[in-house]
Parts: sequence; structure tokens; C-alpha cells
Amino acid sequence: MAPLIAFALALRSLCPQEVGSAAGALNVVQQLGATLGVAVLGSACLDGSAVTACAVAVALTARCWATSRRM
Repeated sequence: MAPLIAFALALRSLCPQEVGSAAGALNVVQQLGATLGVAVLGSACLDGSAVTACAVAVALTARCWATSRRM
């Protein structure tokens, strides 16, 4: 429920024409945060390189974002 409240607060001051783009940007940021969190925690659990895990996570997130922009 908390993300919905945060999204509503972030989007309330925008024009109706801008809400769709802003909501998409918020979703991308949320997905990026989740991806990086999983990468760092997974790397810590597997005793690997957190930097490498973050780089892979960022690359995958950017690719997913670019793919979603084409749709």
C-alpha cells in the first residue's frame, strides 16, 4: 500500500498529459531499485562481487526499460 501512496503524492502536482510518462518513470525507478537490491543481496549471499552484480542488474534493467519504451 505504501508505494501507491508515494506514487499518488509524486504524481498529484502534474498535468494530466504528463501523468502517464511520470508513472512510467516511477515504475522504472522502482524496478531498478528492486533489481539492484536483489543483485547486492544475492552477491553478498554467494560471496561474489557486488560491483559485478550491480553492473549486470543495471544493464538488464536498462534493456528492459528500452524494450518497454518501444511498445
